[in-house]
Amino acid sequence: MNSEPLLADIRTVAVYSCATPQHALGYLRLWGPLTGLGLQVNWHLPGDEFAARQIESADVVIVQRDFPRFTARFAQILQAAAAAHRPVIYDIDDLLWELPANHPDRRSHFYTTALWPMLLAALAADAVTVASPGLQEYLQPLNPSVFLLPNLIDLRLWEQGSVRTPDTDMTWFGYIGGSSHGPDLQMIAPVLQALLNEHPGKVGLKFWGIEPPPDMAGHPQVRWTPLAPGDYAAFARLVTPADFDIAIAPLASNRFNAAKSAIKYLEYSALGLPGVYSRVGSYADVVVHRRTGWLAETLDDWRSGLEHLMEFPAERQAMAAQARTDLRTRWLMQDHQSIWLSAYQQVKHAYMPREATRQLAEILISIQAAQEEKQAAEERLGQELQLLVSELDEIKSSRGGQLLQAYWNLRGRLNKS
Repeated sequence: MNSEPLLADIRTVAVYSCATPQHALGYLRLWGPLTGLGLQVNWHLPGDEFAARQIESADVVIVQRDFPRFTARFAQILQAAAAAHRPVIYDIDDLLWELPANHPDRRSHFYTTALWPMLLAALAADAVTVASPGLQEYLQPLNPSVFLLPNLIDLRLWEQGSVRTPDTDMTWFGYIGGSSHGPDLQMIAPVLQALLNEHPGKVGLKFWGIEPPPDMAGHPQVRWTPLAPGDYAAFARLVTPADFDIAIAPLASNRFNAAKSAIKYLEYSALGLPGVYSRVGSYADVVVHRRTGWLAETLDDWRSGLEHLMEFPAERQAMAAQARTDLRTRWLMQDHQSIWLSAYQQVKHAYMPREATRQLAEILISIQAAQEEKQAAEERLGQELQLLVSELDEIKSSRGGQLLQAYWNLRGRLNKS
């Protein structure tokens, strides 16, 4: 098939996301590659007003991550897309249905109400786009069209300094990441603590974003730089001067992490840093052990890897250089963003209106109506309860209520005597 006519098929994309285009989720998954292709991207947040023309003016519609938790809005999107014959693509970057029990988002129940609508989105969408092979494998039984669109690095956001020259007097290990990785970091905390204790004045730890584990927070050779989330370009500028020697990227072995992308490897490589990575998920597929990074599976692996790179600075410098070459060869957004366009073209040209989509929209509307009815009933019950409490307080404060209370107090004293 001649590809030239297809290139004109996708000009405008409508995106519905809980994240802004500047957020890491929005930028890496959609905004960066799509605007880099010259597409018009109309971005809509949950609080924005909805109109069917948003769908009608787009060639494809993308619903991202946990946006389907807004079931009424999601139903409107499905109905408008079906009416306008526009394909709906569901994009997700994490296996949120398999959050481990100790994950902060699982403990806070942040995604609890979103999981079922997200599953419906994966089932109802004309296609699903994901960030990792593990996530692709998980979702393929739910949807026949699952496209792998890996996270890539936009070097326009990252200042390309030289690979760090080793300092033989002091070795700094560093971690850059958010608080959701607390359990992963805690997993290797005994190794980090041992290195601090056994190499006083020779080893230090630097944490960017997440706070150090409690046992290390007061250590004189531990540093912490807080990072404000929200703007990925600002994040890249802030961490570019990350002055440490060896980066760490621990991931506990579980189904959630097995579906993680290798974005941290890409970011560390962009910074010119060698890294030690858990042999989990995309790290195991992307990192070449002892060439572009060090893969660790057990705590002994972690210890030997960190100590080896600490002892042989020339080797870690060569590792960082090879990782940088790998980054430029395989993982630059500007070189590979066309796979987004290719995926969207395939979805559009294979599009067939589906009765199931309309039925799902009706189900979602009924769910939303039931939730609103339940909330209204709870509010009425609360108002009635408050009224009863007010009436009881009024009775207690009346003359008759005071006499009755005095009677019961007197009776209680007589019974005790």
